[in-house]
Amino acid sequence: MKVGNNLGRAIAVLSGMDHVPGVTVNRYCSSSLQATRIAFHAIRAGKGHAFISVGVETVSRYFSGISDNPEGQNPVFADAQALTDKRAGGGAGTWVDPRDSGALPDLYIAMGQTAENVAQVLGMSRHEQDEFAVRSQNLACQRIEEGFWGREITPVSRCRTARSSRPMTARGRARRLRVSAS
Repeated sequence: MKVGNNLGRAIAVLSGMDHVPGVTVNRYCSSSLQATRIAFHAIRAGKGHAFISVGVETVSRYFSGISDNPEGQNPVFADAQALTDKRAGGGAGTWVDPRDSGALPDLYIAMGQTAENVAQVLGMSRHEQDEFAVRSQNLACQRIEEGFWGREITPVSRCRTARSSRPMTARGRARRLRVSAS
């Protein structure tokens, strides 16, 4: 097993447990301790009754000082990555779950490409995505203004509210945003 690059998900998929989440925690020497704490808190919060918590110590293999680098990617998933790259470039057909044909999923796929795949499978147009995003953003702003998120938003320095939530009433603004699938 190679290090880094979503090791938790790789272990789940390669062990035939890809129907359950696999989470990678990178705190170098305290990763397994942190993973166990996360599992403990999830149990205490009622999010499940049993979790598998493991640790892998391989800091010596982090050539660039970080765990997520191309050298750390597991070559078992190279075909899946190649298909994702082809899809991102517009050179592949409609996305289908690779597990349906016995292939492995791409563990290293960017969220933007995942969104593109989901939109294609659902038949959702860019216009529909923009409509949903604008509605979601406006509802978030409305709820912030009403104080609904008051306990969850912690002021930092002189900021009193989240500056990332701004009303977007004009759908044209959303349409002008650059799409990032990488």
